Amino acid sequence: MHEIVLDTNILVAVLRSKRGASYQILRLIGTGAFRSNISVALALEYEEILKRRDLISALTEDDVDRLPDYIFQCSNLVPSVYSMRPTLPDPDDELVLDPAIQCGGACYVQLKRLC
Repeated sequence: MHEIVLDTNILVAVLRSKRGASYQILRLIGTGAFRSNISVALALEYEEILKRRDLISALTEDDVDRLPDYIFQCSNLVPSVYSMRPTLPDPDDELVLDPAIQCGGACYVQLKRLC
């Protein structure tokens, strides 16, 4: 089974639109197509980012809470790991990379905006 760790930008994209790759990935969580992995630090980042008022103004806090709750229910909780590698240029990416490494090199799912 494939192991994945979702970057926070995937969840932001899902809350903004039900079209596109991010929404399709989210629909597969919990179906057995892959196993989603999460750490406590990443879960806290999900909540902090998704609850920013200026990010998705059309949704209530309760609406926003449902997405991380669903992901937490369907994901494997990865124990905390101590980094034994150089730091990344974007320290926020380490919250995603650390559980990916702990899960044996899980696929790190991140969408970058193409310019």
